[in-house]
Amino acid sequence: MTEKSSSKPLTRTEELFLQREYSGLRISFVLKVFFFLTMLAGSFSAEATHFERLYGSITSFGVIAVLLLFLLLIRKKKHLTAIGSASAFLDSVFLTAIVVIWYLAVGGTAVSPAFLLKSTIYTFSVALMILNSFALRPLYPMIVGISFSISQLIFFAFAISIESDMDTQTFNEHLLGDRVSFFLYFAEHIGIPLFFGAGALTFLTHIARETVKKAVNLEKDKAQMQRYFSPGIADKITAEDENFLKPGGTRSLIAVMFCDLRGFTKLSETLTPEEVVELLSSYHSRMVEVIFRHNGTLDKYIGDAIMATFGTPNPTRDDAENAIRAALDMRKALEDFNTEQRLRNRMELAQGIAINFGEAIVGNIGTRERLEYTVIGDTVNIASRMESLCKEFEADIVVSGSLRERTVGPYNFESLGDISLRGRDKAVHVFKVLS
Repeated sequence: MTEKSSSKPLTRTEELFLQREYSGLRISFVLKVFFFLTMLAGSFSAEATHFERLYGSITSFGVIAVLLLFLLLIRKKKHLTAIGSASAFLDSVFLTAIVVIWYLAVGGTAVSPAFLLKSTIYTFSVALMILNSFALRPLYPMIVGISFSISQLIFFAFAISIESDMDTQTFNEHLLGDRVSFFLYFAEHIGIPLFFGAGALTFLTHIARETVKKAVNLEKDKAQMQRYFSPGIADKITAEDENFLKPGGTRSLIAVMFCDLRGFTKLSETLTPEEVVELLSSYHSRMVEVIFRHNGTLDKYIGDAIMATFGTPNPTRDDAENAIRAALDMRKALEDFNTEQRLRNRMELAQGIAINFGEAIVGNIGTRERLEYTVIGDTVNIASRMESLCKEFEADIVVSGSLRERTVGPYNFESLGDISLRGRDKAVHVFKVLS
């Protein structure tokens, strides 16, 4: 479903507005058909002249036929704006034609031109402007309001070219006599359409579009943030910082965790692809639930591994503490998971967790449509390389000295000494976290 001739796909917001415009046009066209059927019935009222019945019915039939054609054309959901604009302009043409038919029916130039300015057609223009706003496209009520006002200015210019001295300050004479109040005419036939159609309705439909657009973007941002953050943090960010997901980064002191499954490659050789996906999904969901519970952020999945951070998006004094508590709870969550695996006669899993603390660049990489919220820096590289030490030292949790220094809980650490990591000249003091 697209109005654009290019192959560029529509965004979610554009798709929503296109669907809304299609639905609004369809509803407004149907209601307009009933509106003009009512006008057609009015052409055959007892007070109408033969002239009014003939030309009024022809005009109404013509507009109804065009509207039915428009209903068929928009079914393909293409060129909606062009069709909607044509329909809005047709409304104004119809209103103009009705005034001309009425003026000619009462005598035309044989009567005072003030009668050309005495119609109450502006009330119908208001109804049509409302119908044109259903599509949430500000252009449509604006077209009706402006084009109708222009036609009324033309009528006024024509009237005063015939008889310039027909203004009255008396309401009774304006209503019942052969003179007209210029003030009332401009207020009713030009002021109301311009204020209501080209002004108020156009502004309100614009506000409605912007509100919908913002709501869609907020939902999209919230859905994207829930990939990384716990629901509570995602809601808070969405409510307080609409610029959060813009590209860019800042320096922050954070804790970085890498969690990897031991021997998973060999294990996956004995499973079908479907079983591998099911096993990983079950394992990941449990671990991420624990991470979120301790105010952690899911950075990404790397195969069977999990990268998480603590202190993003907002660093706190408890980030190191939250990280190690999460690791200990992940140890317990894996024990529970393996208990279920044994009961189902399935293979158990083993994991290794490494945590480092330090400075990193935190922020969004990419564009708004395709962003990745991540962390970059030496702190991340150290945590990633530390994770391989779990297998070497038969540990399930290892932490750096910089993280241990920031913890205050009664944890059982065992020093593994200063260890040189691959690709680094400076050694890192690493601790094993015992039960």
